Amino acid sequence: PEYSYYAGVAFGGFQSMLADIPVQLGETIPNFHNMEFRLHQLHEATEVNMTGRLSEVQFYINEIEKRTDEMCKAERFYREGKLPKRVCHCDTKVNNMMFDEDGKVLCVIDLDTVMPSFIFSDYGDFLRTAANTGNEDDKDLGKVNFNMDIFKAFTKGYLESAKSFLTQIEIENLPSISVIVPIFSCPFTRTEAPITVSPVLSVTTPETVILFCAIETTANSNITHVINRFLFILY
Repeated sequence: PEYSYYAGVAFGGFQSMLADIPVQLGETIPNFHNMEFRLHQLHEATEVNMTGRLSEVQFYINEIEKRTDEMCKAERFYREGKLPKRVCHCDTKVNNMMFDEDGKVLCVIDLDTVMPSFIFSDYGDFLRTAANTGNEDDKDLGKVNFNMDIFKAFTKGYLESAKSFLTQIEIENLPSISVIVPIFSCPFTRTEAPITVSPVLSVTTPETVILFCAIETTANSNITHVINRFLFILY
């Protein structure tokens, strides 16, 4: 958790330093974290059903569809002029930072994916790898959970360094979007490669999708409480 706090400070600070640059960056990878685009890919794949396995995973598809409105909230708010795009790192994980010998973060590295996106992408993508207690393709569901200590530490550090530029709508939606948008890697596509549908917790088996859906139901109120508590302290 201590290093997750440092990571939160570093990635929040990275966004903060770039929050007011007068240049519009291009998209290194178009639609990289665009949930509406990813869901469109999913719908195309289910319509084609190339490998004939759709019936085996229909329940899991239904679980994803129940959450589409929440998953696409950022794109909808952006079109309505309520939510800004920021200069984001778009690949926030521990191995994209340099540390000193005492474990303190020196700087953020690996900048090839820096481009306009929503802050939820950077916030959630770190938790995708750091707070996930299992492997991305772990078949032992007993190992898969969400580490709340890492979440709390990262959130505290992130909000401390990002509070200078975050808008109210960004802050209010950190809890729900960070929980509701795991990467659902679907086992049916037009090619052999799985489709990634959204940016927070990476999974590759349909059983793990449902486990994360269950975690979402129980964890969301806790996550909302933690974020609100940190905001009260900071402001």
